[in-house]
Amino acid sequence: MKQAMVAALLVLALVGCNLAPTVDPNPDLGSNEPSPGFGLGSLTAFPTQPKSDEYLEALTQGTLVVADGCLRLQALPSVEYPYETNYLLYWRYGNSYRETDEGIQVLGADGKVIAKEGDYLVIGGGETPVNVTQGTCEGLIWLVGEIASATAPQ
Repeated sequence: MKQAMVAALLVLALVGCNLAPTVDPNPDLGSNEPSPGFGLGSLTAFPTQPKSDEYLEALTQGTLVVADGCLRLQALPSVEYPYETNYLLYWRYGNSYRETDEGIQVLGADGKVIAKEGDYLVIGGGETPVNVTQGTCEGLIWLVGEIASATAPQ
């Protein structure tokens, strides 16, 4: 089951999703209104994964940054990857974002803030083995799973 999900996510990553202002296709919202983050502000893309109850569980950590119109995780070097990695984040289905005077806020499916630009994140998920270009966003993809912690900068 997980292999099929990973294969489907890789295909989705290659094809792309949520790259331009669109109507949110989430049937659970019962609305044809645009998602809060679409077509607003400085982001050129806010890619999300297909709806699923299963997510990858590897961990990474780093700072949530906006670079070239893309929301990224500036991950720290680790034993497995001894170099700094800048991941293009594919958020969970139902996540959205909004811009405030303090920067980007990522919202959970319930509309509550789950991360903010500049936060240090420890997140589950997994890296895809391909580099992908999404509009002005390109690079390695991290499929976001659970957010273990989000800490504001000191």
